[in-house]
Parts: sequence; structure tokens; C-alpha cells
Amino acid sequence: MGERSSALSLLEDICYNLRRVWGPLDKTTLEMERLRASMYTSLNQHGKAMGVHEDILSHMTSDELDLDLVTDKEEAEIAVRHLQQLRLSYLRNGGKWPRDKDQSVYDDLYHIVSEQVSTQDIWKNAKVEDVSKWAANLRTFKDDGSGAWRGVTDGQWEFMGEGEGKYKHVNAMKRRSTRYSGNLASGLNGNGNGNGASNGAAVNGQQQQVKKLEGLVNIQGSRVVQVNGS
Repeated sequence: MGERSSALSLLEDICYNLRRVWGPLDKTTLEMERLRASMYTSLNQHGKAMGVHEDILSHMTSDELDLDLVTDKEEAEIAVRHLQQLRLSYLRNGGKWPRDKDQSVYDDLYHIVSEQVSTQDIWKNAKVEDVSKWAANLRTFKDDGSGAWRGVTDGQWEFMGEGEGKYKHVNAMKRRSTRYSGNLASGLNGNGNGNGASNGAAVNGQQQQVKKLEGLVNIQGSRVVQVNGS
């Protein structure tokens, strides 16, 4: 149990760094987040697993879609996968929502996301159930272990190096920093609010953080191809 806790703590740090450097909807970030949710599930921490899926869906409703260059098809795939997994986590959690939220939060999230991907075939074919119907499934729900981490044996992990299948990552922190620098430049040219010096220091500090985190997350030529149980 101690080894699992240490591994989970490390994985949480990795996910944090990936979100900061490559963005929350980058393909590698999403794979590691799926692994994190599956480990929470295997430890019966279903509320935390719900939080992972909720966060990913929430990012879909923000400008992170633009930052990570997510296509319409990929957007629909993310919506289907994480709404389905959110539903499973909710059922495994005994139909309980987080203490600081109620069903209305998830109803709103479902309808915003579903509207965004409504024209995509993968969404239409998946027929993801509306949040308002989830509670009715509690009596008949049987957990088949879908999405739970079951451990890793030889041959279940593959890593791809330079060449075919390599992801093209977008440095989300640099994109945000560039956007912020552009706004700052406008301010310095007479269109801002006079906070040029302090804002300039903030930009320099953010750029230094980019370099630091890039050093921490140096797996650009590799990716996990298979995550058991997810």
C-alpha cells in the first residue's frame, strides 16, 4: 500500500507538470490523467477519480481547446470517454457528489459539452446518458472494473521514440506567456494601464518557470501506448 501511495504521489506531480507545460488537453497529459483516475479507482477513491474527469471536461469549455489545438473529432472523443468514466465513478461512489457541489453543476457541464460536440458522429453513436438519469442506475449497477488500474505485467507498457506515432506537443505555458507579452506590449505602446514595469517582471518570471518545468518534464519523445484497464 505504501508503494502505491508513493507511486500515486509521483503520478500526481507528473500530471501537474504536464498540464502546466503541454496543457490539460495534450494527448500525453490526457493519457497520464487517465492513468491517475484509474489508480484512484483501484484504491476506491472514487470521488478523486470523479474530480479528474470533471476537470478535463471543464477544460473543454475554456480556451484550452485553442491552446492545445484539439480537433473537433478529438474533442468529441474526450467528451465521450470522460463523461462515461465520470458516470462510472459517480455510481462507484454510491451516487454521491462532492461535498461542495450538487447535481446542477454536472448537469450544466454535461449540456455545455454535449452542445459543443453534438454534430460529431462519435458523440451521436455513443449515446452518453444525461446526468439526470445516472441515479436511476444505482440499483442495477454492477461494477465490471472498467477503467480501474489492475497493475502492469511484462509487455503491457510500450514506449515510442522518435519517428512514427510521436505526438506533436504545444507548449501551453509559452503560448500563454506569448499572449500575455503581446498584451503587455500594447500597454507599453500607450494602450495599457501604466503597469508596464510590474507586468514585465511577471512575464520574465513566467518564462523562467517555463524553462524550469520543461526540464522536469523531459519525455517529449515517448508516450504510453497502453494503460491496463483504462
